[in-house]
Amino acid sequence: MKHKPSVVLKLSIKFSAILTIAVLSIIYVFFMTLRHMSRQQETRSFKRTANVIARALNSGDPMFLEKKLSELPFFISYLIYDSNTNQIFTQRNGRIDILPETNGKTVHLNTKRTSGEDSLTIVYMTSRCQIRTGQVFTIQLAQNANTEAGNHFIRQVLLWIAAGSLPVLLLSFLLSIYFTKKTMEPVVKITKTAENISSSNLDKSLPETGKNDELDNLAKTFNKLFGRLKKDFDRERSFTGNVSHELKTPVAVISGQTNLLRRWGKNDPAQLDKSLEIIMQETKSIEAIITGMLELTRLENSKISVENQEFSVLSLFERLSGEFSSIREDVKIVFDKDNDTSVTSDPELLHQIFTAVISNSIKFSTENPVITLGFTKTQDEISFTVKDKGPGFREEDIPHVFERFWRGDKSHNRASGGSGLGLSITKALAQTLNGTVEASNSVEGGAVITVRLPA
Repeated sequence: MKHKPSVVLKLSIKFSAILTIAVLSIIYVFFMTLRHMSRQQETRSFKRTANVIARALNSGDPMFLEKKLSELPFFISYLIYDSNTNQIFTQRNGRIDILPETNGKTVHLNTKRTSGEDSLTIVYMTSRCQIRTGQVFTIQLAQNANTEAGNHFIRQVLLWIAAGSLPVLLLSFLLSIYFTKKTMEPVVKITKTAENISSSNLDKSLPETGKNDELDNLAKTFNKLFGRLKKDFDRERSFTGNVSHELKTPVAVISGQTNLLRRWGKNDPAQLDKSLEIIMQETKSIEAIITGMLELTRLENSKISVENQEFSVLSLFERLSGEFSSIREDVKIVFDKDNDTSVTSDPELLHQIFTAVISNSIKFSTENPVITLGFTKTQDEISFTVKDKGPGFREEDIPHVFERFWRGDKSHNRASGGSGLGLSITKALAQTLNGTVEASNSVEGGAVITVRLPA
């Protein structure tokens, strides 16, 4: 495979190219400025000379005019003629004829000498003046532009600058390679480290320079990303293991009961009924786990819509009381029937939250469970509480009660029943409503689940 130039070399070449263009641009601007200043100086010189000649003409003294014309530099040619008749009054250097008028502006012109065919490049200017007698004269001033000498000088200067710039550009190229390489060292280290990071070692960090520059911030950002990914991977590994553990037990029970029936249970009506009842219970357990997992996935992927509306808290509590009383007659749900406050939220999602929490409280309560529903509202927050008279939470379990499949012991004992996803779904539902959920124990004993929502 063809080896591509490194980023260091590319950046160095670009830097040198930019520096070369900058140097050439500076040289160009420098010479254009000199040229502009030179032409301005030519114009000012010609205008001063034209004014001197105009004053001498206006004096009417031929001797004074001749004196002023003789004082002009030898390289300046002049030609004074009548503006109306083009009759030449006086001139120096008869090789230059009458030229087009320029109205006080200098013009560069390539012409030919009257005595030969050699080209002549001049710069000239014409200016009109009217003397006291009313006669109008045109003063034409010219001088050799000497472009060849100027071009030769420019070429020499350019060669000197080029000769002096080449070592500087070469040195800057080498220095740019060095500094670019030093600057890119953290990127090289980050790349090498990142190549060795996979899902199995996300705890490995990219090297940070501590300089708080862009590259250091990039490394810190990736380290934070890896940290979040590690937590997600750990949670998913734990979730996969928990799912496998939760499904393995009912599947093993169903398999065992099926083998029992196949051997001799089909001829024993009592054993047949018992095995079928166990198989049905374990099937419901599997169904509850799958339903809970699908619900969690739907909530975490934000595939559920929130439909906020104003409703009565009392009507929600009465609905829950009626539903659970029809399921279990010994369940008693207590709430303040005089507190008929209205709130704005999604009543159906709140109903799911209370159903999951109350079901969890009943599951861990003794006979004749009593569930107390509470509600408070402030300017910024709505708070719901569900309190039971069960054993409550162990202090070491409180930080974990909303984790998936957490049942308060390392073995995930299934004796209490359920899928172990109820409170996890509660947390996801509360987050869908932009709220939070907390677990605690009441002073009198029993568990307390508090759901807080924005008002």
